[in-house]
Amino acid sequence: MLCVRYQKYVDCFTRASDRILFTVNVTNPDKPEFTHQGMMEDPQLCIDAYAGEHALSHEVGSDLIPFVESNFMENLVASIFGAETHFAPGGLVDVRPFISDITETADMQVDDIMNDVMEQAIRHLEYVKAHTPDWLYVTPSRPMSPLDYAVIMRGGAFYMDLALEPELAVSFMEKIADVTIKTIHCFKEIIGQPLEECLTPRGLVFPGIRLTGDAIVNLSPAMIEDIMCPLFGKFKKEFGRVMLHYCCTPAPSQHVAGALAKGGVIDCIDNWQGYQTFFNGDELQTQLGVCTDVDKELILNGTLFHDPFFCLKDRPLTVSTRADSVEEGKRLVERFWELCAASR
Repeated sequence: MLCVRYQKYVDCFTRASDRILFTVNVTNPDKPEFTHQGMMEDPQLCIDAYAGEHALSHEVGSDLIPFVESNFMENLVASIFGAETHFAPGGLVDVRPFISDITETADMQVDDIMNDVMEQAIRHLEYVKAHTPDWLYVTPSRPMSPLDYAVIMRGGAFYMDLALEPELAVSFMEKIADVTIKTIHCFKEIIGQPLEECLTPRGLVFPGIRLTGDAIVNLSPAMIEDIMCPLFGKFKKEFGRVMLHYCCTPAPSQHVAGALAKGGVIDCIDNWQGYQTFFNGDELQTQLGVCTDVDKELILNGTLFHDPFFCLKDRPLTVSTRADSVEEGKRLVERFWELCAASR
C-alpha cells in the first residue's frame, strides 16, 4: 500500500484532486562529476551523485521528492536475452544490436532472469538501499517499453519486422514485457516498494509504473493502438496505472497521444520538451494526465496561467521548472501557488 505521506501524489494522478504537482530543480554547481558507467559500477558514487544533484532542490519546498536511482536501464533486460553491455564514449552504457533476423526470436525463452548484469543490479540496489541517507528516496532501475528493448536488440530493422513479420515481432515484445515485469518485481521486493508505486525521474510518486518509450514516435497511430496498447495493458494489469515517457524532438510525435488515448491503457504521458510537443490541436483533452516542463520566466512574470492548458481541472497535471539558486526556487514556489490560486 502507498504511504499516507504520498497521498497528494496519488490524489493528483487518480483524479481525486485537481491539485497540480509542482517541482523545482535547483542547479547545484558543487555537485560531484559522474558518468552513467561510473554510477553503475560504483553504488557509493551513485549515492553521492544523486545527493549532490538534489541537495539544493531539497531546501526549496516544492513537491519534488529527492531520490537515488539504481539505474541499469538500457542494458539490463537486453542482457537477459543475450546482449552484451557496451560502454560508449562519455560514460554512457547501452548494448549493440545482436539479433540478425527476427526468426531468431521464435525460440528465445527466458525462464531465469538471473545473469551477471542482473546480479550486479541486485547488489547495486542492495548497497544503495543500505547506505542512502534517510532524506533520499531509493528507487530501482527504470524500465523501458518492450518496443524500445526490441529496437536496441534488433536495431532499426525491427520496424520492418513489425510490418513484414508482425506475429514474430509482437511475440518477441510479449516475451520482453514478461521479463521486464519479473525484474521490476525483483527490485521492488528488495526495497520494499509497493507494486502500485514508483518514483519518476521528476521526483514524483506515481501510483503505477513509468515506462520509457521513446521509440513509439516511429509508429503509426494504428500500430500504437493495435500493437503497443495491448502490451502496455500487461503493465497496467500488473501495476495499476501506466505513465509513458517519450521524448520526441526533432521527431514528429503529435500523433502518439491520440492513439494512446484510444487504446485506453495509458494514464499519463511525460517528456522533457514541453506539453506542446504532445498534442495536435487537442491540448485540452482530458483522457491523459500530463507531466511537463515550463520556462521559469512564465511563472515569475505571471503569465503561465494565461494559457488555458494550465487551468483545466479535469486532468492530472504536473509542472516542473529549474532554478539557479535556493532563493529563486523558493520565489518560484511561492509565485506558482499564488498564480494557481488566482486561476483555479
